[in-house]
Amino acid sequence: MLKILIVLKVFIISIMMSYGQLEKSVRLEPDNTKSDTTYSVMFILHNLNSLNIDLDTISVFLSGAAIDGNSGLGSHSPWPVPLEDSGLELLDSDGDLVYTLTLSNIIPGDYQYKYGIVSSNNGTLPNWNFPIPSPVDTLVFTVVDQNVTIEDILPPSSISSIDNSLDFTIYPNPSNGVFTIDIDKPSELTITNMAGKVIMKRKLNNNDVIDLSNQGQGLFSITAKANNKTKTVLMVVK
Repeated sequence: MLKILIVLKVFIISIMMSYGQLEKSVRLEPDNTKSDTTYSVMFILHNLNSLNIDLDTISVFLSGAAIDGNSGLGSHSPWPVPLEDSGLELLDSDGDLVYTLTLSNIIPGDYQYKYGIVSSNNGTLPNWNFPIPSPVDTLVFTVVDQNVTIEDILPPSSISSIDNSLDFTIYPNPSNGVFTIDIDKPSELTITNMAGKVIMKRKLNNNDVIDLSNQGQGLFSITAKANNKTKTVLMVVK
């Protein structure tokens, strides 16, 4: 059976930054052992390291549902959050920074889905705090009469292209919410959460200690600006 390759370009705008275009490749896989009525779908997520976050402190999950809203992905409920369904976690089993998940018992139909990054904390996981795409967008796929492999590739984050000539470091990262900022010149500090809300804005000097312990767990965008130079770092609070 001929392998069919469909390449889709999906424009995604995240809450905190523009990811540009996430490249999608969908392959229909021949399988002589498959059921007559249900199929498997394999999800492969590449280039997660482009987000400039410590991958040792996060977990990656899938969530989705049939477009008609009547069912989830296979045996899973529609749009579950990580605490509800650990069977939707993508794993990097061989350390090559490629995260995969295979779901079975997918009935033919049209589906929508998204990935979510969550910060780990003592074996428990909070709700989504870094969805890909953003909450207003979803990715889609269709199952007809074959198994499917879906590959999603994150383009380089806009954080990577920010002018890094501003000498700016944060430690520890991850933290319990209290951390120190080393910076080479007085700056303007802006901190936003993953919902895009500004939670702190103030003058910043070298060795200032910042306390976000009252904000709960999650990812926070720490931005310093001085003399038209800007640098942003993601802080994991757990």
